[in-house]
Amino acid sequence: MKKHLRNAKFRVPCSTIPIAVWLASTLTIHADLVAYWPLDGDLKDAASFGQAKDDGKFIGKATFKDGKISKGIVLDGSNHVLIPTSPDLEARNKSISISAWFRVDAWSERFETLLAKGHGDKYRLARHVIDPDRLAYFGGSQGDPLDAPAGGTVNDGRWHHVVAITVAQMKTLLFIDGVLVKSG
Repeated sequence: MKKHLRNAKFRVPCSTIPIAVWLASTLTIHADLVAYWPLDGDLKDAASFGQAKDDGKFIGKATFKDGKISKGIVLDGSNHVLIPTSPDLEARNKSISISAWFRVDAWSERFETLLAKGHGDKYRLARHVIDPDRLAYFGGSQGDPLDAPAGGTVNDGRWHHVVAITVAQMKTLLFIDGVLVKSG
């Protein structure tokens, strides 16, 4: 099984690779990009508005390779990218938008995550357990309204663009390839 995230290729049962993250406080809504990993030969955070540089690091052996757009990462199946804990990535009771390009040739494990901050009241974009051909977005609250299957089949070997949005304590939206596939 090969999964590709933006220009990243990886064979992992569970990976945590955020690509772009916008956070907004519940009092002041704005669209300042606080974290962004273009994966263009390194894992450096290229965002301008974050409180910290949220550079990632490889856990295990990994390499960069030419991808569909510029460079990407290739992981061998047990590796992943770790982004350290940062106030930029904390979204509990806040609004957040997450965007990523990814490609899945085939899911091979029951639990597979494209990107995540954690479980429970943290956010994650992952393969849905009940309907495993689809994505689910958990937007930072227990019993999130989008814990049901959403979107079309994404394990088709094609590139997909996903945008997951949580408006703090109000609603959650999931877009795949520019189409709203789930809201709650």
